[in-house]
Amino acid sequence: MSKKCIYDIVVIGGGLAGICASIAASRCGVKVALIHDRPLLGGNASGELRIHIAGADCSGSAIARYMRESGIIDEIRLGNLYNNPASSTDVFSLILRNHVQSEPNIDLFMNTRARKVRMKDKQTIQAVEADQATTEKEYLFEAGIFIDCTGDGYIGASAGADFRIGREARIEFNESEAPLEADSKTLPSCVEFYLKDMGVPVEFKPPGWAYKYETPEDLPYRDVGPESWKFAGLYSGFWWLSAGGNKQIISDSENNYEELIKVVMGIWDLIKNRMDHSADNFALDWISPVPGRRESRRFEGKHWLTQNNVMDGKIFKDQVAYGGWPIDIHPPEGVFSSQPPNIAIPLKRPYSIPLRCLYSKNISNLMFAGRDASYTHIGLGSPRVMATCAVTGQAAGTAAAVAVTRKKTPHQVQQEDILGIQEILLKQGAYISHCSLNDYDDIAKQAVLSASSEAGLKTPENEAAIGIEQGFSFEHSLFQLFPVSGNQIDFIETLIFSDRQVCLKASIFKAEDIWDFSSIKKPDEQIAASSVETTGSGQQWVRFPFKINNICPGLFLIKIEAVNNPGKARWLGSLNGPVGVVRGRVEAPPCARGNLAPDYQTMRGTFIFRTYPESKPYSVQNIINGVARPERWTNLWVSDMLSGNPEWVELAWNREVLIKQVNISFDGQFDSNVTWPPPLGVFGCRVLPAIVKRYSISVSNKGKWTTIQKIENNYQYNCCHTFTPIKADRLKITIYETNGAAEARIFEVRVYS
Repeated sequence: MSKKCIYDIVVIGGGLAGICASIAASRCGVKVALIHDRPLLGGNASGELRIHIAGADCSGSAIARYMRESGIIDEIRLGNLYNNPASSTDVFSLILRNHVQSEPNIDLFMNTRARKVRMKDKQTIQAVEADQATTEKEYLFEAGIFIDCTGDGYIGASAGADFRIGREARIEFNESEAPLEADSKTLPSCVEFYLKDMGVPVEFKPPGWAYKYETPEDLPYRDVGPESWKFAGLYSGFWWLSAGGNKQIISDSENNYEELIKVVMGIWDLIKNRMDHSADNFALDWISPVPGRRESRRFEGKHWLTQNNVMDGKIFKDQVAYGGWPIDIHPPEGVFSSQPPNIAIPLKRPYSIPLRCLYSKNISNLMFAGRDASYTHIGLGSPRVMATCAVTGQAAGTAAAVAVTRKKTPHQVQQEDILGIQEILLKQGAYISHCSLNDYDDIAKQAVLSASSEAGLKTPENEAAIGIEQGFSFEHSLFQLFPVSGNQIDFIETLIFSDRQVCLKASIFKAEDIWDFSSIKKPDEQIAASSVETTGSGQQWVRFPFKINNICPGLFLIKIEAVNNPGKARWLGSLNGPVGVVRGRVEAPPCARGNLAPDYQTMRGTFIFRTYPESKPYSVQNIINGVARPERWTNLWVSDMLSGNPEWVELAWNREVLIKQVNISFDGQFDSNVTWPPPLGVFGCRVLPAIVKRYSISVSNKGKWTTIQKIENNYQYNCCHTFTPIKADRLKITIYETNGAAEARIFEVRVYS
């Protein structure tokens, strides 16, 4: 006899999409069951598969900067950074479990396989039947809405939801990277393997059934060198070790896994026994027990996200999530293909994902998130990565909670309540392109703001303190995006090194947002230009006069190119740049489809420059503008340097108010990579340096100050403080110490009665 369990929402699948969907719905106050058929949470990111979490920031290498996902997934990743300094995948699975079980509105059912559905009618799921392998218990889960986050979409398929497997024909959605004819092929599945340094030479004898590769040429286009398997000191396997997309990706999965194990053994035999890779002391330590899938079923929603939506940076009115990973397409045959292992088309800017991609076209109470959402095969090449799956999960869980609370279908809330859903997502820390939080309950917007100090725009200039880079030469034109707070630009100074006289030409352009570099190859859009010749005597400040007046505050670009001797001058820079600036060079990034790639590359950090008059883009007024990351403006307050005395922001009301909740968003360093260890990422430091470590919240009523909250060891950038309601006419946030940054930074403060 099955045990009947009734919930508001049932989420099937405990990967990152399902976890974030469950947490988001739970925080909206509804009861959630999370059903997962494995012993570890995390899906491809779990200890079973150990695939790193990629996302819109491309592990720090995206063309578009400031792109790391915020919201629930980053809350999880920053918690992992702090509590899992060894970057253990097994510990990460436990951290995920703790996040889920800390939510009072979620019941977690591990090792529980949802077998099939019971339908109320042809368009409505009534319940899901499931059994728990470890206890032999049977369950019947009833709910108002079901969210399929299984990846393979087997619950939605059981309900009769429309779906596709395979590749669309090029003509159907006008996708240039789609095949001419439709077929049933998919992206291939992969396995990972880990190596261990034993400290002494060890032998490896492959089993007789292993594939044999005599030379690296037997694996065309696939790098088996030590710089690959020793990547960042992880001694890990190869991302291209995949196969099976030319077969039945689900029903042939076990046979595909056997093939991939033969490949693993063969490749390790090649590296160990037939190549000089200093692999003598290394041994196989771990191999994925199941293949990690990139694609299988894709449900049909009210909209198919296509290649063109992704590449154009489409912003939908019903957007609820975003992506930025390249369109990353692998040949279906995987390692058995004679073609390159993938085609990766980098993106110029984030694209939005509409809610219409996250609910079924024909089953009224079915939603989905992750790689089984409504994407074309080519469109899926970007949002299939796990951090993007996670933000779609948060969006689906939030929309589902709104739907069950208001007794509506997902389609109805998409049409009638999308602004409310977007507001909840923004409150939860999610990012939605060009969308600010207009929260009428937030009384911070009614306050008069002041601060202890407000920093100006300054790039690092002290070589001893920050290690000025050798810079980039002017063999390619170089550009710098920067904010201007006033209405004029008199001149800009740049720190240049040249050993010969070089004539440099600088042009000024307007940028709409932090990803807009469209003007740098359009001379007719330049606002002003100036030319200067370097002395050729080494490092010098070069001044470009402009005399630009009557401009509106915003983001601008300076592009500098060498008129002569381009290789004899360099613009010096630093990886430690101020928030809200972006640098780059006019050069197409490596891409197999060069005609589709941007004609520029951006880079972390900044070139070293000064603006006159000095720009003041870090006003305290930014903390109530409703945007919590750099976008069309810097959007944050930055203090002067913390030098022994605390810095503070203060909110004052012209009346007595009741305060019961304060939300603070510190600087989450959205241009930092939290996936890989140094030098690519920040693992080992445990906390992002810009996040405030020690701070207090105080209130005043008629001149009497009381400290109501004091935090000593913070490592999250989104901090919510709730307390017994207190009457006040002023509120002060005092910052004593960061986790490493020289100044205090706050993106957003919200206050509720």
